[in-house]
Amino acid sequence: MLYHSLIIKYIVFDIPNILWLPENVHRGQLHKGMGVVIEVEWEILPIHSADQNGDGKISLVELLRVIQFFNSAGFHCADGTEDGYNPGPNGEKTCRPHASDYNPRNWEIGLTELLRLIQFFNSGGYHKCEDSEDGYCPSLI
Repeated sequence: MLYHSLIIKYIVFDIPNILWLPENVHRGQLHKGMGVVIEVEWEILPIHSADQNGDGKISLVELLRVIQFFNSAGFHCADGTEDGYNPGPNGEKTCRPHASDYNPRNWEIGLTELLRLIQFFNSGGYHKCEDSEDGYCPSLI
């Protein structure tokens, strides 16, 4: 299986209100102001998160949605949207990261990441593959 890693960095402000900790971190080990780094692995799914209808192709509407994230200086999790995300850097970041955000995985779509999705759009589709920077390869028309 292919995996992407997500490194979560945060500073502990309010220990009683921490909702989730990894199995190897215990509340007794934390103190206010302490920096915590957690690495989480996400399986690369066969369907790219930009591909809202799951047809193995990136449509113009799907591409424009990721361009919206690129132009918004980031994105965050959002229930009830077409893809589970909203543009803008401020908001919850506890869901599966977008597949276009891979280098680095930082809740922002960079130019190279956007160009990768444009490559899928121009090639007529994509498929999951191991020998690539993001876990996907373009499908040629």
